[in-house]
Amino acid sequence: MTPFTAEAANPARPRIAHDASCRCGISRRKFLSGAAAIGAATLSAGRGTAQAKPQRIDVHHHMLPPKYVGERLAAGVTAGSAAIGQWTPQRSLEQLDKNGIQTAMLSISQPGLKFDDIEGTRGMLRYTNEYGAGLVRDHNGRFGLMATLPLADIDGSLREMEYALDTLKADGVNLLTSYGNRYPGNPHFDPVFEELNRRKATVFFHPNMPACCVGLLPDVPGPTIEYQFNTARAVTNLLYTGTLTRFPDIKYIFCHSGGALIPQIGRVVRHATENKKIAAKIPNGPWAEIRKLYFDTAQASDPWNFGAARSYMPITQLLLGSDYPFIQVSDTVDALLKLGMSDADLRAVTRDNALRLFPRLRTA
Repeated sequence: MTPFTAEAANPARPRIAHDASCRCGISRRKFLSGAAAIGAATLSAGRGTAQAKPQRIDVHHHMLPPKYVGERLAAGVTAGSAAIGQWTPQRSLEQLDKNGIQTAMLSISQPGLKFDDIEGTRGMLRYTNEYGAGLVRDHNGRFGLMATLPLADIDGSLREMEYALDTLKADGVNLLTSYGNRYPGNPHFDPVFEELNRRKATVFFHPNMPACCVGLLPDVPGPTIEYQFNTARAVTNLLYTGTLTRFPDIKYIFCHSGGALIPQIGRVVRHATENKKIAAKIPNGPWAEIRKLYFDTAQASDPWNFGAARSYMPITQLLLGSDYPFIQVSDTVDALLKLGMSDADLRAVTRDNALRLFPRLRTA
């Protein structure tokens, strides 16, 4: 490739000869060494040195408001209890600064709530959403909010969506992969999905313990395996029920590089194609719907998870997610840096893809 020069940009401009006696500026050697230093600094900034201005966007970052923590513990949700007890907004900000992260999109993890307690759940989620909105307001540009909806409660979800998106100015909403024995593609939830689609909303799905499998392996903590499989169930359910096709303007984010969907994707696609009843609900084909989803890297930024997801998902659909405070942010960021991605791909995963979902962060 011919290097760019001022003469190349403007052929009509007379060519000026430079030699050792030229007094018009710095020497060629000094110029090249300076340019190399600038280039190296720019590359380091893109890969997140401590000196660089934070650029990355973490789409999977948990907040643990005090009243909510008390509710979780009272409900017996003890998974990650050490991390729960240590979280503060200031510690989140310290993690962002240490890892070159501009903005973390806040959400709550698996709610320690009894969804059959309608008023109690509505009140608690209103509290957590207002708490998160306060952090966004008080720390300009450092936080975003994925407001949680009580999806099992249709009226409550529609009401909270309106308040969160219109009044609190949340960046999107947070749902679980299942509610009791219902998965998100169940027609019961259609009124909520219709409104999400009308708003072209971004929806972050966090996995939870499925009703089918609580205590199934008493020696294995639920999040170790069941979270991953419940993500696979939710995606497959949304695909097979035609929900992804019927509500195409929703932007869907799923955790952990797709969880257990990764090794099952061939089976999921094949059965969706071979079964005429299912195929009729997916006129664009299963791959067209799957490749519109977004996957984050939380606890899955290693070669065998993230690498597998990259083999069938466009780089444009992969997002940085840390799962802090249950996992240190550096665990995810450092693993991504070791994957050998090009600078363009690394920037896409850690920033540019998220900017398409959350364009306000361009000016944050």
